[in-house]
Amino acid sequence: ARTAPPFHAKDNQIDSSAISRRHWESDWSIEELRAAQAKNVVATWGPTKATANLPMLTHSEGVYLYDSDGKQYLDWTSQAVCTNLGYDVPP
Repeated sequence: ARTAPPFHAKDNQIDSSAISRRHWESDWSIEELRAAQAKNVVATWGPTKATANLPMLTHSEGVYLYDSDGKQYLDWTSQAVCTNLGYDVPP
């Protein structure tokens, strides 16, 4: 059976009942995140197995991403499919 997507373009709202409660928990261990990634993520630009040991990104500021160890990365990939406008909402 096909289920409706949780996003409704008509009213620009998300039906949160269609999303697992587990998704909203704020404290996921790295192991839990990697398990969820292996179960639910399909890589679009290469083999999915290659994503198994990528850095676990935790947040962003402008065009920079940060991993769970605090290492800073410049986002060089966004040009492949979109314009790099950063990750923060402008003031």
